[in-house]
Amino acid sequence: MKQYSTVNRLCAALVLGISLLFSGCSKDDEPETTVLYGPATQIGQGTVRSWVKVTPDKKPVAIGISISKKIVPSLPSEMTVYTLAFPEGVDMPPYNHVMLDWNPNGHPPMVYEMPHFDMHFYTISEADRNAVVPGPQGHTQDFQDNYMPPSYVSGMEAVPDMGVHWVDGHSPEMHGENFTKTFVYGANNNKVIFYEPMITLAYLQSLDANRKEVIPVAQAAKVQQDGYHPQSYTIVNDTENDTYEVYISNLKYRTKE
Repeated sequence: MKQYSTVNRLCAALVLGISLLFSGCSKDDEPETTVLYGPATQIGQGTVRSWVKVTPDKKPVAIGISISKKIVPSLPSEMTVYTLAFPEGVDMPPYNHVMLDWNPNGHPPMVYEMPHFDMHFYTISEADRNAVVPGPQGHTQDFQDNYMPPSYVSGMEAVPDMGVHWVDGHSPEMHGENFTKTFVYGANNNKVIFYEPMITLAYLQSLDANRKEVIPVAQAAKVQQDGYHPQSYTIVNDTENDTYEVYISNLKYRTKE
C-alpha cells in the first residue's frame, strides 16, 4: 500500500510539473497581455473609449477604439467629433490621443460619401491639431519618398483641425469598387501626424460574429518619430462584449533616421 501511494504521489507530482510548465506559455509563445481602458464617452445609449493592450513590462502591442453597438440607433445626424484620451500611466510613443469622427453622410471625395467612422491616432497634441491651417499644402519630394508608402497619393488640401489625408492608390475604392474600409496616413507641413483606419458603418454591421480581420498597412521607408508604428490594423465584431473593436496592431518599434 505504501509503495502504491508513493507511486501515486510521484505521478501526481510529475503531472503537476508538466501542467505548470505548459501553463506558463501559450502555444504561440506570446507574453501575457493586459488591456487598459481610457475614460468612456457617452453616445446615446452606449459609449466609445480608447484602449491599449500591453505586455507585463508595459510595452504596447495594440492601440484601439471600442465602439458599443448600442450607439448605432442614436448616432447624430450631423458630423460629430469625439476626442478620446488614452489610459493613464502608459508610455506609448509617438501617440498622444485619438479622434473618432462620425460622418453620417460621408465626406469628399465622392468615393467616401457614405456613412462611416474616421479613427485618427494622433502623434501630436490636441493644441497642435487644432492649429492646423486649412487649404492647399505642397509636399517635398524627400517627404514623399521617405515618409509615405510608395503607393500613397496626397489629397493636397489640409482639413482644418485634422491635416492632409494621404490614401493608398491601390485601395479597391480607387478602382471602381465600393468603399468599405481603408487606411489613411495624415500629414501637416511635411510631418506625419496621424494614422487612420476609415470604415463604413455598413461594413462593421456586416461582419460575422467574432470575426477578426487583420489588414496589412503599407510601410514608409522611414519614420519621423521614435515609437510603435503599425504594421496592420484589425477589425473585430465582438459579440461577447457587444462592441466593434478597431485597432492598430502588430506594432513595431521604429526609430527615426
